[in-house]
Amino acid sequence: MATVVHTIVLDGVTPIELDQTYTWQDGRLDFLGIAFPDDGTDHRLDFTMQGDWLIRHLRLGDFGVSSRFTESGDGLERRIDWLWLGDGGAQVVLGETRVRHITAFDTESNAITLGIRRTTSVELFEGNDTVIGGSGRVTTIDMGGGNNRFTAGTGSVEALIMGDGNDRITMGEGAAIGWVRLYDGRDSLTMTGDARIESLRSDGGVKTFDLSGTAMIEQAMMAGGEMRLTLSDAARISMLKTDAGDLRLTTGAGHVDALVAHETTVDLRIGTGGIGQISLIGTTGATQKITSKGWVGALVATGPDGVDLVLKGGADSIRTGLGGDVVRTNAEYVGTIRTMDGDDLVRLGTGGAGLVDLGDGHDTLATAGLEPLASVRIWGGNGSDTLDLSRARVALDVSLSASGYQQIVPEGKDSRGWFWLDGFEHLTGSGKADRLVGNQEGNVLRGGGGKDSLFGMDGDDTLIGGKGNDVLTGGWGADVFRFARGHGDDVITDFEIGMDVLQFGNASRLRDISFAAQGDDVLLRVGDGTVLVQNVALDDLRDADNFLF
Repeated sequence: MATVVHTIVLDGVTPIELDQTYTWQDGRLDFLGIAFPDDGTDHRLDFTMQGDWLIRHLRLGDFGVSSRFTESGDGLERRIDWLWLGDGGAQVVLGETRVRHITAFDTESNAITLGIRRTTSVELFEGNDTVIGGSGRVTTIDMGGGNNRFTAGTGSVEALIMGDGNDRITMGEGAAIGWVRLYDGRDSLTMTGDARIESLRSDGGVKTFDLSGTAMIEQAMMAGGEMRLTLSDAARISMLKTDAGDLRLTTGAGHVDALVAHETTVDLRIGTGGIGQISLIGTTGATQKITSKGWVGALVATGPDGVDLVLKGGADSIRTGLGGDVVRTNAEYVGTIRTMDGDDLVRLGTGGAGLVDLGDGHDTLATAGLEPLASVRIWGGNGSDTLDLSRARVALDVSLSASGYQQIVPEGKDSRGWFWLDGFEHLTGSGKADRLVGNQEGNVLRGGGGKDSLFGMDGDDTLIGGKGNDVLTGGWGADVFRFARGHGDDVITDFEIGMDVLQFGNASRLRDISFAAQGDDVLLRVGDGTVLVQNVALDDLRDADNFLF
């Protein structure tokens, strides 16, 4: 197919001769329309713009008309009010020429470079278009469909609209956009330096945003789709809202002031810059994952999804929702932790917390102890709750019935912080020689390793000494004394015939147990372990009703 090249000089003086002659009137043309017949010939128009002049309307026709616009020389008074591009694609390079409106109607690709003058609108169609901003202000850029590229200049853009294709936006130092709209497709946004976006909305598709330097988005909204957002250096987002979809957020020293995620599956990896507020609303059916090296101002989850939260930099207020949550803290302080409903696990680090409220459900608080002067008040709430101290590396002295703050180590030992315990039913000790005391509830006390002393107090308790030679006292109530293989040589001080029972993990019937009277006591032997039951008669104890098999 033949291509005819037409060279056209736009200088405000020289007549333009094509299918007809266009003559300037005092440096002005109201209309310049260029069209060719549909005869199978492609036409390329090379425009050189020089001098000062005005064209109200410049329209290029269909049937394979491509064009290129370049400048030569100064022209601060050079202007095109409306430029319609042809169907063959166009290359437009503007410096001093002002073009108020640029419009394309076809699927061919266009490449437009804006200059120092103000542009009211750029409206493209379905091609794979490229627009490079200049230093002049732009009111609206609509990139249309296709796989488009927009590179911002130092001039501001009030509104940027990308279509359904796979689009890319690049912004550097001095770039500013008021409003950005993204649709379906795999889109990317790269912001460096002090680039700014006031408002951004994404509808569907897969979005990858990378912000570095001091780049900032005032407000971002994701409605469906998937967003992968990375903040490096001191980059920042003031408000991030999502409505459905998946959000993966990674930050470094950058900061997010607030995140509101509605029915959105989140994977948040917050860096040292921290995050001001996280609100998780609704349900997705997935566990919400959050890890933060920096300070978290507040987290509120209201739906039934579980939250898996790791706090390495401390927090002010944490409130999870109705699911089974896992909250892990580190050496930094947390003001309040409220896990609400669900069977929750809180692993409390050495930094401690002001208040931990485990809410409803069968919850566990696990800790190895706090800094010597740190403290925490823990409320187990409704349900059957456990205080797990199995990671402690020292002997413990803990009472579930104590009022007020207590140290959890024997007097004279190095402090592991101060604990106010309320509403716990179960207690697990360390691998050392512990003293564990229950309360009026039905407690499960687990001694772990070491020579432990367990006191059930009131209630129907289960006492498990674990390895080591332990002393078990059930207190009032119908108690269960449970022994696993290798439990050591243990003592029961207050076994009550007809109420309490013994259970051996390696005995399935009465004859698996040997009985021997020792004064007022009875010595039981199962395997390598023994249990001395004090103040009972042999004949009374040797009855299957006293055992659980």
